Amino acid sequence: MSVVYDLLNRISLDARLEPSPVGEVTLARQQLEHLHPGDVQINDRGFTGYLYLASVSLRDRHFIGRCSTGSFLAAQEMFRRNQANQSKMVWLFAPPDQKAQCQRLGLPLKLQVRFVRLRLPSGELEVLATSLLDPALYPTEEFLIVYHWRWGHETFYLMLKGRLELENFSGRTVEAIRQDVQAAVLLANLESVLSEPTQAALREQSTPETQARQVNRSNSYPALKHPVLDLLYRDVPVPTVINKLMRLFQGSPVSVRPKRKVPRRRRPSFHRSYHFQRRVKKVVF
Repeated sequence: MSVVYDLLNRISLDARLEPSPVGEVTLARQQLEHLHPGDVQINDRGFTGYLYLASVSLRDRHFIGRCSTGSFLAAQEMFRRNQANQSKMVWLFAPPDQKAQCQRLGLPLKLQVRFVRLRLPSGELEVLATSLLDPALYPTEEFLIVYHWRWGHETFYLMLKGRLELENFSGRTVEAIRQDVQAAVLLANLESVLSEPTQAALREQSTPETQARQVNRSNSYPALKHPVLDLLYRDVPVPTVINKLMRLFQGSPVSVRPKRKVPRRRRPSFHRSYHFQRRVKKVVF
């Protein structure tokens, strides 16, 4: 499964479920058509290859991708130096085994990339490859904040599989599974759009002396379970449904604690995991 996800607005722009022989990078390249010129795509380490970066640049899109320790030579050198808060312009050339494919796809055989070195709070060095070349417009230190936004994509998948139980399919045919996937993505998009007015009101209520608050997602998704039918199917006036949902969204907001660190617990036993999945975990359907 591959999703093009708007990190700032929490909206899925395109979601596809394909057979396993279709690689993630191939699928992501096909989904580039859903991005607009000037958009910035933020990717994990598996997508920071020459072929993919060249495909993004060819469409006049920008990218920020995390490099692994075994990626481009320039990135490997940065990992060896282990110095943070620096950036460097580098020309990348198509690998010999990819030149023919690049020519067939009309991709450039060389690409100018800016490598950015950052230090994570854990002390680990992070190297990013980006097409945002101007250090005056895009300061090095801001990449740490921007790349952290990508975590919203990870939590989106977590919500689909956990809160919405995406893998608890309603049928066994390919069509039934595809419908379940698209229905779950639609529900997630509706929750993002409909809860935004409430979230904006919570932001206005925040003061420097109090912690920021946000909509409680544990309640917002279950709140949509029945009203979504009124909204999309029945003849109930739309303003009536939305006002009802906003009242539900306003209940029990949670505090935002950006600097809180919770130690990762050990993997629970199979007995405790079964008990949680069967009797404790809160799901929508």
